Amino acid sequence: MTKLLKRLAGFAAGLSLFAGASLGLFGLGAQPAGAAGVTISGTGSSYAAIAINAWVSQIYTSVGTSVNYQSSSSVLGLENFAQGLVDFGASEIGYSSGQTASSPPSDYQYMPDIAGALCVMYNVLGKTGQQVRQLQLNSQVIAGIYTGTIRFWDDPAIAALNPSAMLPHNPLIVTFRNDPSGDNYIFSEYLHVTQPDTWAGFTGAMGYPNAATAIWPTPQSGGNVAGQYNESSWVSQSGSDNASNYVASSLNTMTYVETGYALQHNMPCAYVKNSFSGGEQYVQPSELADSLALTKDRINLSTGEQDLAAVFLGDVDGGYPISAYSYLVTRSSGLSPEQGKALSQFVLFLSCQGQQSAARLGYAPLPPNLVAADWDAIAKMNGHIPLPASLDANTCPNPYLTGELQSVGSPPVLGGSQGGKYSTQVGPGDAGQTNTSGVKNTGVLSGSGSGKTPGGSQTASGGAAGVDLVAASNQMLGLPGPTGQILLWTLGFALVFVAPLSAMAISRRRAARATGAAAVEEEGIDHEA
Repeated sequence: MTKLLKRLAGFAAGLSLFAGASLGLFGLGAQPAGAAGVTISGTGSSYAAIAINAWVSQIYTSVGTSVNYQSSSSVLGLENFAQGLVDFGASEIGYSSGQTASSPPSDYQYMPDIAGALCVMYNVLGKTGQQVRQLQLNSQVIAGIYTGTIRFWDDPAIAALNPSAMLPHNPLIVTFRNDPSGDNYIFSEYLHVTQPDTWAGFTGAMGYPNAATAIWPTPQSGGNVAGQYNESSWVSQSGSDNASNYVASSLNTMTYVETGYALQHNMPCAYVKNSFSGGEQYVQPSELADSLALTKDRINLSTGEQDLAAVFLGDVDGGYPISAYSYLVTRSSGLSPEQGKALSQFVLFLSCQGQQSAARLGYAPLPPNLVAADWDAIAKMNGHIPLPASLDANTCPNPYLTGELQSVGSPPVLGGSQGGKYSTQVGPGDAGQTNTSGVKNTGVLSGSGSGKTPGGSQTASGGAAGVDLVAASNQMLGLPGPTGQILLWTLGFALVFVAPLSAMAISRRRAARATGAAAVEEEGIDHEA
């Protein structure tokens, strides 16, 4: 595990370095006026990748700050940052979870960047041939599906929640992430909290600890069956883009991805039963539903990490239960003044202007107290840009501060005040309040399943990482498609990075054939792979 993480981390760092070389080769590295004069690099979360990619484009256009972000996974983001390969990592999990091989520098800090939810994305036709778009699930059924004890779409447990769906008797093809990821960690933590006995039996049979995990459990003894837990019809995918692509193009499938990936494919998210005591509710992820659920989150300022148990079990009217925050992990005193200036500009932008596009990209904006935490963290960065004198709608056009989500409230904060300048100036929506008067709860099915599927989805043509992901994000924001700069960047990347590696592999294969040296041949194959 340790060697694999370090090899992957080194490969991701290589991508960043060669990407920079590509820009220079094609003359695309020049920044507009006002640029910080340095490119900051980051890698990690695919959960937050749609938002981060949008911010990277927006901040370069608006103020000239250059950011290079490579979407991979939360674990690799933490690992790359810990090894000093990038300026920031992006992750939904913290170092205290023990999912990484390396320890971070002593001056690291977590900075919330976006709120969102895991969508249970699916693709199935009813017996009439129509796509099912209002599938209802509860935590018991989700646990049965993702432990391999519910294996067919018309299983009685699913049919009981969806009597009018006319689900087919087809194998339910579970699609899971085979890379160490924050999505795996959040989804497994949801099952661990909501269905502890089921999760304990499953992880025990698979040979895993009874806990949340960044690597989805599969039989450690080999094969794909362990006792009653059968994964024989499962399909593994690396990354949210590949998982969502597979489900969007394959019938009878189901996966868990950040909501934006489902929106890009115009695919439905399941309505998941919450724990609201005022009546039975099945809720889809949305800006409002995620924000309501996250009023139950616990942010520990002494560690910077979140505790999601109360979100998963939260008694919140209209709240979507599988919601979470994502973080950037940065240094403070260890940054050079140039890095600190560029990175602080990026975090200031994403905490305010960047949050305006959250809903259109499938996320929910940060509440004021977490924006305040970001600003306090910015103030600790060496060389940071000047901060406004106050945090309000005039200085920070975040939807909470401008009035759109004031009635939702903010999550409580544990560990006392940070003592920062902005910690107590959190604006409307004090911690723990859930007053939703005057707010329309769309995307909620109650009782018999009445309600409507929210519209406004956009279809992405492929949804692959890189140019296609940027194109789909821009489409959701109503912006033009990929620019010539992005396309030339991709071409330059291929010429500078892919071509030399291919030539090297061919040369080594020829040398191996000529000499008959098995060791050289093995090395050539390894480098080619």
